[in-house]
Amino acid sequence: MVERCPLSAKSILDKALISGGLPPHLYGRTPHKTLQARLSEDILSRRSRSQFFRTEAGKFFLREFLEDPRVPDEMKTEYPAPRRSLQLENRSVLAVSRQDWACKFARKTVVDAEDFRARFDDSELKYLSTEELKEEVDYLPVLSFVLVHRDMRVLSYMIGRLRAGGDPLNRPRSIGFGGYVLEDHRDITYDAFFGILESGITILADGVGMPLEVAEKARYGGELVPRTCVISKTHLGEEAIFAIADYKCTGTFDPGRPNLSFTGLKWLEKFSMPNDVSNFDPLSLLMLCNTKDERLSAFS
Repeated sequence: MVERCPLSAKSILDKALISGGLPPHLYGRTPHKTLQARLSEDILSRRSRSQFFRTEAGKFFLREFLEDPRVPDEMKTEYPAPRRSLQLENRSVLAVSRQDWACKFARKTVVDAEDFRARFDDSELKYLSTEELKEEVDYLPVLSFVLVHRDMRVLSYMIGRLRAGGDPLNRPRSIGFGGYVLEDHRDITYDAFFGILESGITILADGVGMPLEVAEKARYGGELVPRTCVISKTHLGEEAIFAIADYKCTGTFDPGRPNLSFTGLKWLEKFSMPNDVSNFDPLSLLMLCNTKDERLSAFS
């Protein structure tokens, strides 16, 4: 019998578990958060074409029941949830201790992504709040750093938002789309590489306007490929571990169109680079100027 009432993501999973509807192996330690994110993403992208809608914050219902006379009217009112914020307040960030990195990689600052995956397990990873990260100097936060490629070009953007009276020419640029890897990025539906790949896909979907169907192909089709993990500095001078991944942009998805989260989007040509790239963030600058190590090539 189909239950005709709105449910939270956790309740949906609980009922699926009782009915035997869950697969034998799930990725991630917080599957209900992953399910809620997927449902929210589907609603945000498909809107009225989604099979689901919200009746209140955190409660989901099937759209097919909108026409069911047995369902009370108060369960048919759609709740317009705000778009997901990219801010870090009250979020847990993936972090790795400097000691663990040194024990596994000695003095290396660049390692293959698969080597990082093979040498670390969940017990050695920690999630810290942004306040804890400021105090825990022995831990490095992990950030996703996705390079978007098309033919022999790589996409760049201006970091930060343009403020009134600000000079856009003085804003730093980057070729890495991504951000802090959060505990919420652990995923039950695919191997998200400790949440690193999901962090990158989330940024591309929310910040560059990657359509849901394209995001699903990137997520489940293995189109976002981990490459390298690097200790480098952010544009603010803070040291971090950057997990570099590559995404080859194909089809109708055009990330060069204007959007709300990233400004100054610009394709950089491999054989027609600007003369001055000094305004790029440290890792982007390293990758744009690198000619020896393929793991750090912007056009790999």
